[in-house]
Parts: sequence; structure tokens; C-alpha cells
Amino acid sequence: MIAKLDPQNKWGIWANIGLALVAKKWGGKYIGDKTADVVALLLTYEAVADYVTQLINKVMPPTTTATVQQGVLHQAATVANNYYSKAFGG
Repeated sequence: MIAKLDPQNKWGIWANIGLALVAKKWGGKYIGDKTADVVALLLTYEAVADYVTQLINKVMPPTTTATVQQGVLHQAATVANNYYSKAFGG
């Protein structure tokens, strides 16, 4: 559902930080202080992980699997052609 509301994940980091603050501030009343601390920690970790992933993707955009596969198949075909060319004198 979140992916439909925010497909580019622009607000996911801020939502996680906001929920972490809410869990830390008022969660102790309902789920206990230690549990609220763990929830806040996990939400903060998720926000930081998303932020770092976005930064890495800006610096080194992910390559698609199809592009990588095409490169590997081209390299394999080149090696095979060279092998058979040398093996059979062509």
C-alpha cells in the first residue's frame, strides 16, 4: 500500500523518522518503554538505510539485469568464437 501512495519513496524516510519520534515520545504508555525504544530504533535504522541507499543510487545508478546479461553473453560469444577460430584454423 505504501508503494502505491509513494512509488518513488520520497517520503518514506521522513515517515519512518516521524513514526520513530512518535513511538519514542508516546509509545511507552501503550507498549512499554523498552518496546517503544526498540521500535524507534528499528524505524530509525530503516530510515538511515533508505537514505544511504538513495545516496548510493545517485552516485552509482543501478544497472539493469538485462544490460549485465547482454554484456556477459557478448563476452562469452567472443571467447567462444576466438576458441573455435583458433581450434579449427579459421
